[in-house]
Amino acid sequence: METLSYSSMVMGLFLLGIEYTYLFDDLLGYFITTLGVLLILFGIFINKKIRDFIVNIVINFL
Repeated sequence: METLSYSSMVMGLFLLGIEYTYLFDDLLGYFITTLGVLLILFGIFINKKIRDFIVNIVINFL
């Protein structure tokens, strides 16, 4: 499960990198950016260690 988490986060960062390198202005850019962000969030959601780390950071700042 951790491999899926890390690979989805890497693919999300890869898609965001492609988007900001080529700066697509049309609907394709919107889809690439949205898919990249969703993959990163999916990777964070399924990895318990990263999810707990982010929750602890949020709790400490509130």
